[in-house]
Amino acid sequence: MSTDTANEATLLDLLRINTRVFDPSTIVEAEKCMRLIRKHQEEFPSIIRAAIKARANIEHAPLFVGEIHHEVGKLFIGFLANTNGLYCDVDTEAEAELAIRFLLQNPRVIAAFLLQDEEVTRMKTDFPLFGISLILFFKKTVAFVPLFLKVAVETYGANPHDEFFLDIASQLLVNRPGQQAFDEDFQEDPSAELDERSLEALIKLRESGWIDNESICSLMARLLDGQIELDSAFIEERLRLLIGWNPSILKGFKGHSSLFSYFHIRCRYRMKKDIALKTFRIICELGMSHFPEELGYIFHGSTYRDFCNFYWTHPIAEIFEEKLFRTLRENSNVTLQQLVFSAATNDKIPLDGLFTLFRCDPNALLSKALTCSRKRDMDMESSIRTKKTKLPNEKVDAP
Repeated sequence: MSTDTANEATLLDLLRINTRVFDPSTIVEAEKCMRLIRKHQEEFPSIIRAAIKARANIEHAPLFVGEIHHEVGKLFIGFLANTNGLYCDVDTEAEAELAIRFLLQNPRVIAAFLLQDEEVTRMKTDFPLFGISLILFFKKTVAFVPLFLKVAVETYGANPHDEFFLDIASQLLVNRPGQQAFDEDFQEDPSAELDERSLEALIKLRESGWIDNESICSLMARLLDGQIELDSAFIEERLRLLIGWNPSILKGFKGHSSLFSYFHIRCRYRMKKDIALKTFRIICELGMSHFPEELGYIFHGSTYRDFCNFYWTHPIAEIFEEKLFRTLRENSNVTLQQLVFSAATNDKIPLDGLFTLFRCDPNALLSKALTCSRKRDMDMESSIRTKKTKLPNEKVDAP
């Protein structure tokens, strides 16, 4: 922007205040729009800046405004045809927000690209859903999803805790073909870049307060119930994220005694054995980290026994012992003896849990037991000795 306009309100400021700036109904209004666009052209995404400069000779205001609307509409669907479009590596959030708010001024523009004329009325009310579906599935634009939702909340009064937002969050969690939250025909192939940017967008939704603990439960179910095969590294990153947001999902989850129980019942026939065991390992580690006194909720109900029956006892016991000793190393406030006592006094932990703890380090437990026994014997002996020394000084009643 020039020095003269540096201290003036930006076009984005005007659009945040007035939702009718660029929907002119008269020639005079169109001329005002044209002047505003040209004055603030440096605030638009680079492609739109070029489009405005290329139309410097157009003086017919309705034609000029209509063509710029058209170009902004193309900005959101250009990447569908692998042509120029909105791109998070090129366009700033402020530029993208300006384009989004500009487009929201007149949803008929984008409707003209992909919808029939009779659907234009519906487009006015469904635009947030439609707009999100245009940018959600692509690495170039998925980073702008939180921004688009923010604008939709402010402009349409959308409720960030309704089903629509949960669908968006679910898609960001597992943004892969075959996992669409919406029935769209377009979505690019999976890539590390799309995965990373989708997860970053999901984290922004959480930071905005739009993903509550109940939503996290639904997201966890979506991750574990996926209808396509996901690799273990992909699952691990998302498991750690969701459990970190709400560790309480490790215990009672969706009517089950624990997340372990839900995972076993819902996923045992769906996941390959190696991926299932890696997933069990992650949940076990996080469970022991957050709830060591409950043994990570691994033994609640018949979960541990069910895992052993399905995947064999040795690999399951090996995983638990590994995560147990890791917890003992990293948490100086927890000892094996304390966990044994906790398991022995917890009605929800069956004998499987107690027996497994004994197997982990029987020598240490026996040594502790012997130490306690010797201390008890020494205390008793000391007490008897004390009583004996006091007897001669005691007053004896006459017969």
